[in-house]
Amino acid sequence: MILFIISMLLLPIGKAEICPQSCVCYRGYASCDSAKSLPTGFQLPLTSLSLPNHNIAKLSASDFFNHTTLEELSITNGTLSMLEEGCFDHMTSLTNLNLHNTRITTVSTNTFRGLENLTGLNLSATHITVLEGAPFYFLKSLRTLNLRDNHQLLKVAMDAFVGLDNLEELFLGSREVKFFSMEAFQELPALEHLALEDFPFREIGGFPQMPSLHRLCIDRWTNLQDPGHLTTSIPELNELSITSGDLQRIPVESLNSTYLEILKLDNNPHIRDLRLHDFEQVRNLKQLSLSKTGLSTIHEAPFHDNLQLVTLDLSRNHLQVLPVHTLFRQFELEKLNISYNNFTTLRPGALENARLLKEIDLTGNMIACDCDLKWLKNWHSFNIRERHIYGNCASPRTHKGTKIAGIDTKFFECTPPHFEEHDTTVAIPMNDSVMIDCIPDGGSPDPSIRWSDSHARNIPTIADIESVPSVPGMWQLPNGSLYVEQMRKKINGIYRCIASNKEGASIKTYQLQSKSPLEPIEIPNDNTTSTTAIFMILIGLLLPVGGALWYIRKRSSYRSILENSEGVKWNSV
Repeated sequence: MILFIISMLLLPIGKAEICPQSCVCYRGYASCDSAKSLPTGFQLPLTSLSLPNHNIAKLSASDFFNHTTLEELSITNGTLSMLEEGCFDHMTSLTNLNLHNTRITTVSTNTFRGLENLTGLNLSATHITVLEGAPFYFLKSLRTLNLRDNHQLLKVAMDAFVGLDNLEELFLGSREVKFFSMEAFQELPALEHLALEDFPFREIGGFPQMPSLHRLCIDRWTNLQDPGHLTTSIPELNELSITSGDLQRIPVESLNSTYLEILKLDNNPHIRDLRLHDFEQVRNLKQLSLSKTGLSTIHEAPFHDNLQLVTLDLSRNHLQVLPVHTLFRQFELEKLNISYNNFTTLRPGALENARLLKEIDLTGNMIACDCDLKWLKNWHSFNIRERHIYGNCASPRTHKGTKIAGIDTKFFECTPPHFEEHDTTVAIPMNDSVMIDCIPDGGSPDPSIRWSDSHARNIPTIADIESVPSVPGMWQLPNGSLYVEQMRKKINGIYRCIASNKEGASIKTYQLQSKSPLEPIEIPNDNTTSTTAIFMILIGLLLPVGGALWYIRKRSSYRSILENSEGVKWNSV
């Protein structure tokens, strides 16, 4: 017991001896921030060393004399610019090397000599300009090579990947590459996952035979319009992503693989429509993502041949209608994402054959929760534990913002609009500006509103602002209210608010009457008559000029009032 207490008292001293200043150490692991050289003085052999934000210019073999037991080495986010040939000659235990965001400019055949057991190498965001001369020749055990974000890389030669016989994953990205030999991939017989990012090319050259490749990702080729015959030489490709490019249509020529199960074409904003034979050659497709592709039209059953489709993502497009034929053969479909489109409803029968559907996402659409959508609510209610609807109602007014799944089926109904009070009189003080609301007491879907005067002439709206010959005294605002700019006697009269939807219409009549201001009008006495007369003459001379300026400003101000009426708080009548 006494020996245990003594050892506890001496523990802090022992920690200080094991770990150099500015480092953090724990059981063979050390992290030293802002190091100027590879630290020494560790009492225990290290297996993992991290040097973030370093200030080391170069590495040589002598730097690693005391670190031959390392299995993981991370030197990131710093000034390292040179790796001397043979610097890793004695690092046979190293399995993972991370040199992310350093200033390394060149790698040669002997740069990584000695790393015979290395399985992971990260050279992302470096200053490497050329890959040639078999720079990875000695990395026989390497499984993953990360060359992302090397935007100073100009050339990838045919012998760039010689020696990487066991490489399974390769990530490569450069916005400035000028020459890229597709034949370089012939040296990668075990490659399963290839990601090519940020290339500036408009088309993809032909790949060599790559029988082991299962996953190909082409991302952020912002000029890419023609992927070509991608899958011809990749017979067992299982997943293909061509994202954030400039595709003008579905690349039918690239989709010729019976093994392809996952296809992602997200963020190609100029595709715009889907047609019958777009996916004919990928009959075993199970996951399809077409998010942010600019889709506005779906023609004649584009998924006719994709009977095994399980997940379909059409989110963030411009679709207004999901034709009944779209999914009529998708018997295996389980998830449908049509969020953030322009849907207001879904037609009955749109999902009639998707009997395994468990999830539909309508988030971000202006969904009308009325009788036209009752069939979808019935579908959800049939098995509420396994079926899920995501999204909120945009109308009717009574359910705006409410989750679709949370509303009882009985409220999905269509009724004509009606007013409990059909006639009302509104007295408005002279020269006052008011907004008169017209809100029906019921009606689903939400009724549209139209105002007219006693001669059955429609009150101008925002759409009429350029066509009216002169500035009127009242407007219909986008929210359906009537705006009276300045009450005058000539405005007195009968005005009708007509509320209508597909079920019918209802009218409410407003009798507008002007009333005198509360303040009495002061009559001038004889002593001020001449002064008043002079004042009135000056007003008469200035009125034509002022009137013209007033008209120009008023047309501009009315437009501002109308366009911003939804967000303005008014004194309503």
